[in-house]
Amino acid sequence: MSTKTSPSAASKNDSNATSSTDKAKKREKKQNVAKSAEYFKIGLAKSRKASNRSEFVEAAENFTLAIDLRPSNARYYFARGNCYRSMTEFRKAYLDYTAAVRLDETVSLYFANRAMVLRRMKRPAEAYEDYTRALMLDPGNGNFSFNRAVTLYELKRYEDAVKDYTKAIKENKHVFRAYYNRGNCYRRMSRLDDSIKDLKKAVELESRNPSAHNNLGLSYFEMGVHEDAINCFSEAITIDDSNPTFYNNRGLALYHHNDLEQALSDMNEAVARDSSKNPDPNYYFNRGNTRLARHEPQKALHDFGEALRLNGRDPRYLHSLGLARQQIDGEEHLALAQFEKALEVDPDHIPSRYHCGLMLHRLGQLDEAVRVFNHVLSDVTDDRLVYESRGLVYQDQGRHRQAVRDFTKALELDDNIGENFYHRGESRLRLGQLEGALEEFQTALRRHYDQPCLFNARGMAKRKLNNMDDAISDLDIAISRSPNPEFYLNRSTCYLDVDDPGSAEDDMTEALGVAPGDFRLLQQRGIAR
Repeated sequence: MSTKTSPSAASKNDSNATSSTDKAKKREKKQNVAKSAEYFKIGLAKSRKASNRSEFVEAAENFTLAIDLRPSNARYYFARGNCYRSMTEFRKAYLDYTAAVRLDETVSLYFANRAMVLRRMKRPAEAYEDYTRALMLDPGNGNFSFNRAVTLYELKRYEDAVKDYTKAIKENKHVFRAYYNRGNCYRRMSRLDDSIKDLKKAVELESRNPSAHNNLGLSYFEMGVHEDAINCFSEAITIDDSNPTFYNNRGLALYHHNDLEQALSDMNEAVARDSSKNPDPNYYFNRGNTRLARHEPQKALHDFGEALRLNGRDPRYLHSLGLARQQIDGEEHLALAQFEKALEVDPDHIPSRYHCGLMLHRLGQLDEAVRVFNHVLSDVTDDRLVYESRGLVYQDQGRHRQAVRDFTKALELDDNIGENFYHRGESRLRLGQLEGALEEFQTALRRHYDQPCLFNARGMAKRKLNNMDDAISDLDIAISRSPNPEFYLNRSTCYLDVDDPGSAEDDMTEALGVAPGDFRLLQQRGIAR
C-alpha cells in the first residue's frame, strides 16, 4: 500500500527547507563578515609595520581577501589603496580610492588620499577638486589646506595658494613648510617684501635648513639687494656645501654685484659639484656669461658650447655663442650666423634679432640693419637701445633728420644717458643746427658723458661758429685723451683757419705717426707746407 504526503505536510517541509537555507546563508554571510574583518585586521597590522615592498604586498593581499568576501566595504578599498600608494603603484591606488569614494562619499580622507595620488600622476586640476571636496567635509583640516595649497602652486594659482597656506599656519599644520612655500608664492607674485618676511620666518623655525636660506637669497636677489642675497647663499653653502645650486645662485649674485672673480670661482664650483646623470646646462651658461663679462670670449665659447651639448634647443645658448663671437674681432659674420640660428629655434627671440641688426651695422649692411631694427620695434616699442642703435645706422647713412628723431625717442625713454645727447648733437651739427648741437654737447657733459669724441664734435661746432680759440681748446682736450688721427686733422684745419701752418703741419706729422700713409693726412700736411 503506497503512502501519500498530504498537501499541508509538503508545504510545511518546503518551509522548513527554505528556512534552513536562509539560516545557512545568514550563517555564511556572518562567517564572511567575520573572516573579512579578520583579513582586514591582519592587513592593517602588516601595513603599519611594513617597511619594504614585499611587506606592503602581503598587507595588500590580505585586504584583497577581505574585499573578495565583503566587496561593499569602503574601508577595505581605502586601506589597500594606501598600500598601493606606499608601493608607488599610483594607478592601482587611484582605482581603490575611487571605489572607496563611490561606496561612501562622506569620508574626507578618501578624497584627500585620492588627491595625493592624482598629484603624483601629474593631474593637479583633478587633485584640486578632490582636496576641495575633502575640505567641504572637514573645513578645519590644516593638512588638507596645506596640500591643496601645494596643488594650487603647481597650477600657478598663487593667490589661492597663499590663502590655503595661511589657513594651514592658523591650524598650526606644517608651519615651516607653509611659511616657506607661501614665501615662494609671494616671490612668484612679485610681492618681494612679503616673500622675504615669510622666508625669514621659515629660517627662524628651521635655521639649519639650507633651502630656506637659499630661497630667502633668491627673493633678495630679485629685489636687487645683492649683498643680502650673497649672505643668504653663503649660509646655505655653510650648511650644505655639496649642493651646486647654492654655488650657482651665489655666483649670479656676485656677478650682479660686479665681483666677477668671485662669481667665476662659484660658477666653477657649481660645475664641479654637479655630479648628476643630467648636468644642468644653466651652470655652464651662467659661467659663460661671467667669462664674457671678463672679456674672455674663447673660454665663454667653450661654456656655451657645453650648454648647447646638454640642451641644443635653447635659443639663449645659441644667442650667447653669438655674443661671444661678437667680442672677437673679425668674427662678425660668425656672430651673425649664431643669432640667426637662435631665431630659427625661436623666431620671437627679440635679443637675437636686435643683435643681428648690430652685426649687420658693423658689417656695413646699413639698409638691412635698418630693416631688422624696424622689425624689432614693431614688437617692442619702448626699448631705448633699439632706437639708439637705429639712430647710429641713420647717422652712417647720412640720414640725420631720422637719426635726430630716433635719439629723441631714446631720450624720452631715458634722459639720463648722456651719450644719446652727444649722438643727437652730432646729427644736429651735420644738419647745420650749430647752437642746438652745442646745447646737446653741454647736456651730455652734465650727464657725465665726457668722451674725447664729444670734445672733438664740440670743437668743430665752435669752428663753424668762428669761435676758433675755444674750438682749438676743445680739440686739445680730445687729443690729450685719445691720439685719434681724425682729431689731429680737425685741429690742423683750425690752425690753418687762424693762419698757423706750422702748427697745422706738426699736427699732421703726429697723426701720420699713428696712421702712416693716410692720404688725407698727407694731403693736409702738403697744404700746410
